[in-house]
Amino acid sequence: MVWYDFSVNTWLLFQTVASPFSLFITFGCVWGLGLLAWRAPRRKPFHLWGGVAVLFFALIGARLDYVLWHGGYYLSNWAEIPQMWLGGLGPVGGAVGAIIGFVSVSLIGKSSFLKLTDAYLPLLGAVALSLGVASLFGGMGYGPLTDAWWGVVVQDEFGVLASRWPIHFLGGLISGGVLFTLVFLPTGWRWLSRPGQRGSVGLLVFALIQGAVSALRVDPGLFIWGLRWGTWAAMLFAAAGVVLLILELRYGHDEENTP
Repeated sequence: MVWYDFSVNTWLLFQTVASPFSLFITFGCVWGLGLLAWRAPRRKPFHLWGGVAVLFFALIGARLDYVLWHGGYYLSNWAEIPQMWLGGLGPVGGAVGAIIGFVSVSLIGKSSFLKLTDAYLPLLGAVALSLGVASLFGGMGYGPLTDAWWGVVVQDEFGVLASRWPIHFLGGLISGGVLFTLVFLPTGWRWLSRPGQRGSVGLLVFALIQGAVSALRVDPGLFIWGLRWGTWAAMLFAAAGVVLLILELRYGHDEENTP
């Protein structure tokens, strides 16, 4: 029985690692870390390992999110909690974990939070784009039905194949496009010339797009007061992005007094 369990878990782990969804996400993370280290003006090893830490916290947070929402099952199957290859990651927990990791990197490295938001935009852009592409292969939610040429055939919760809006792909494509545009805009562009401006705008836009994607999903999910849990979280993150942008506009020119 022990050997059987080991064999089954090993096969599931291989399927997870070798699946198109996992491969696209892995490529996006590695690509983002490479861009992060390449674009960093200094302390490249610090930013590289900082990016690894942010991704690690995001993974742990995403798993905890899923486990907490399915606590009844995991109370009886607690040994499956660390077995991420069995499936089950929550996007809201992943975002919270990434923020915790980002703040930890800022504190440990004694780096300006606003400057770090600029530096880590390539990583966020690469992950957002890879998530959008991976959703086409991983069945990550689905949008409304459509007969248009841009519809993507996906399988719903009842096993029915139908052409639907590829909202996750569009969200990832738009998010990645906006974030990479902010990254590669000329440094002398006066509207985004101060530290933190690109990062705060990028985080705000990313939260708004993800909120729209969550609101347009039609697959079953967790709802609170008529809205998805992910939609409420995206609205909260967007509000935090507005606060960050206000702080940048108020204190961005005076780093010594930045809260």
